[in-house]
Amino acid sequence: MSLIQSQANLLKQAAYLLKDIEAELHFRAPYSSKLKPIRELLQWLKDGQPVGCFRHQYGSEQADAAADEHFELSDSLTIDDSLEPDAFWQAPLAQLLAESALCENIMLKLSQGQAQELIYNPLIYEAGKPFFFILSKTREPQALAAFVQLFCHYLRYNEQLDWQQIQPNNVQALICSIVIPSLAKFRESIISEVMVMDETHWHSAVALENILQHASEPEVGIWLDGLKLSVDENYMPPIDTWILNALQLQPDGDNPLQFFETPQQYVLFGS
Repeated sequence: MSLIQSQANLLKQAAYLLKDIEAELHFRAPYSSKLKPIRELLQWLKDGQPVGCFRHQYGSEQADAAADEHFELSDSLTIDDSLEPDAFWQAPLAQLLAESALCENIMLKLSQGQAQELIYNPLIYEAGKPFFFILSKTREPQALAAFVQLFCHYLRYNEQLDWQQIQPNNVQALICSIVIPSLAKFRESIISEVMVMDETHWHSAVALENILQHASEPEVGIWLDGLKLSVDENYMPPIDTWILNALQLQPDGDNPLQFFETPQQYVLFGS
């Protein structure tokens, strides 16, 4: 292994570790003064140039040298390449319309149960009723196919789509009458990983606090695929903290949905 490759691997490991630290600190101490330098260091690793407080600690010669080396390291640092959105992330509805056959095939296989459903059910919905629909990339590596599956979970969760009624002779009609009109109600926008972390952590943390306060109530709790979990104040949803791409779907007068990609998963979050 060359020196450049060795450096790239070390930087990649450092970036993943910093992301985990940032996520944990953001959850436990969101107003900590340590968050800003951690994020600036992550930005430095991403762009190859010191920013914020690090810019003042390193002269222009060091910054220029880092920029010169960045092109050599970027091929090994997959965090840069994966942050570039593809056609799906720019226009999911347009992609779905262009791949109607794919959508039909996915809907006919929904009952095979490839995705997980994590549902928070607090007694008082101060932060809504958070839910995570999670699909491993080992089951579905493509963003569009994953989105169709998870959006169908959302439609079933909201009692807009009865999976038992999906048949080969009516699946196209259901797409035209339910799936596409439902998706068309949302305004789409690319969002940052920080927005995803802020939204998911705040809603789930407030809901968890209320769930623990009213744990004696039988309808209160967190359910994974229909099974009630045993949780404490340290519970975290089984979601990777490294966000590669993220899309927000904003309806009128309601909380948004967030569809995002991690190294191992696709996730649809709402509340």
